[in-house]
Amino acid sequence: MIISPITNYTGSAYKPSFQSLGYTYSSYIDKTGRYRETQNTTGKRGDISLKYFAKIVKWRFRDFDTVNIMPMNVSDGTEAYAFANAIIRNEGLENFKNKYRVTASDITSRVICNYPRNGLLHLYDSEKSLFDGIGMDVLQEVNPEDYKSKIISQARYPDKLYKLSDEYMELFSFRVEDLQKRINDLQDDGNSVISIRNCLRQSFGSTDTYFLINKLAEKMTGASLFITGNYDREFNFMDNCLKEHFVELSHNIWGLKNYKNFENYFTKVIKHL
Repeated sequence: MIISPITNYTGSAYKPSFQSLGYTYSSYIDKTGRYRETQNTTGKRGDISLKYFAKIVKWRFRDFDTVNIMPMNVSDGTEAYAFANAIIRNEGLENFKNKYRVTASDITSRVICNYPRNGLLHLYDSEKSLFDGIGMDVLQEVNPEDYKSKIISQARYPDKLYKLSDEYMELFSFRVEDLQKRINDLQDDGNSVISIRNCLRQSFGSTDTYFLINKLAEKMTGASLFITGNYDREFNFMDNCLKEHFVELSHNIWGLKNYKNFENYFTKVIKHL
C-alpha cells in the first residue's frame, strides 16, 4: 500500500502505524511534480470481509462477460491476491480465468519489480490461508538467502518468503503507475472494481483526497465498485466526501449513488444470502 509518512504522535514521540506489518519507506514525484513520501507494506488488512466482497462482485457483475479488478496502491501484491482468491473460492478457478482481469499498480518501481514481477511474497504464517481452496498449489517456500538481490530492506519481515507458481501469476498484471494518473486515464464501462486502500489520508491530505475522490466518481460508471480502508476513514472528512458520490454496500465497499436504486439495495442484501 502506498502510504505517506505514516506517523502517530504522542507528544514528541514518533510511533509508526501498522506495526504488525513489515514496511519500507520510499518517495516519488507525482504527476503534478509534487514530492510525496510513501510507505510500502506487506500483509493483508482485516478491514474488509473478503467473503462479502466476493458475493457482491458475483452479483453486481452477473451480466458482464469481463470484470476488471484494479488495485491502485498494491505494494507487494498481497491485496490483489486476496481479492482474486476470494472470487476464485466463490466462483471457481475456470470462471475467474475466463471473466476476471486483475491489473494492479503501485508507484514504487522497486517493490513492483522485486516482488510481484518475480512472483515473490513475504507472508506471516497466519496469512497462508489466503491461498487455500483455490484449486491450485501456489506457495513454495524459498530461502531468503537465495533472493538477497530482490529483498528490500524494511523495518520488519513476515515469517517466511514464498515463490508463487507461474500458473497463478499468469492471472495478474502488475505495473508501475501513479494512482493520480491512473484515475485521470481511467476508462470505465461499469465493470470495474477499483481499490485505493489506506494511502489517501496522509499521502494526499484533505484537499487532494477530495479532488481524487471527485475525479474517480466522475470517471466511474454503472455497477463499478470502489474499495476503501479503515485507516483512511479515520480522516473524518473522508466519509462525507465518499457519501457525496457513493453508497456503502458493505463495510469499505462502495457503489455509485446514481446507479439503479434497486441494484444498490439488492447488492446490500445479497451478501447475507
